[in-house]
Amino acid sequence: MSNNKSAAIPWLPLLTGLFLVASVVGSIWIIAFDGHTFVQSLLVGINNRVAVTGGSTLWLGAYALLCVLSQLLVIPSGSLILIAAGFIFSPLLAAGIFSVAQVLCSWPVYRIGKTISDKFPHRFQLLSDKFNFPSDWDRLVQEEGFIATIVLRLTPVIPSAVACLLAAGLNISLARFIPATIAVCWIRPLFFASVGGSLQALSAISDATAAKSVLLPLLLLFVAAVLVLMSKLYLRMRSQA
Repeated sequence: MSNNKSAAIPWLPLLTGLFLVASVVGSIWIIAFDGHTFVQSLLVGINNRVAVTGGSTLWLGAYALLCVLSQLLVIPSGSLILIAAGFIFSPLLAAGIFSVAQVLCSWPVYRIGKTISDKFPHRFQLLSDKFNFPSDWDRLVQEEGFIATIVLRLTPVIPSAVACLLAAGLNISLARFIPATIAVCWIRPLFFASVGGSLQALSAISDATAAKSVLLPLLLLFVAAVLVLMSKLYLRMRSQA
């Protein structure tokens, strides 16, 4: 009689591997095979259909599914989607659906990251030695997990999936990670959806996302969050010195 335990399928490592493969394949497709152009063309077609048939539940459902998929990519993909959705629907509706998708996807992606990071308990040792970080710097970050999560969520170049994986790698607790995500998950989506709502044509997307004046408010908010985190970490280090 075979051992059931040894015969059991290791479903968690399998799901982890599938997630990583899907993320890498999707990211390579977007980077190397003109995926953004395909997505933009798809959204233009949807916009034309919505203009004819109206903003039905079907189109909102398709957008919600696209939002969920975007949370699983390891490169930024939400900005273009939000700008287009803000133009097709409304900024508040587009940002709201995207924010809910981000919160719902945060827990499973975080758990996957935790499973991976637990296999490498000494993952920060080389980093600490190379840059002469304090020996307990990771513990200080964990204690300031709420602010650290806000910094991750507001970093312009970090997509949601990477923020989740980094938070798990830093051992930021779910009790801090999820509330912080809920607190700020709407900021970037509402900003980009509002940009889309102000556009007169989807052809202006590339100019809108590249303009420094458009990104300046987000960058200032990110810098402010970084300064708050650095100040709190410095005060903790001084109090323990």
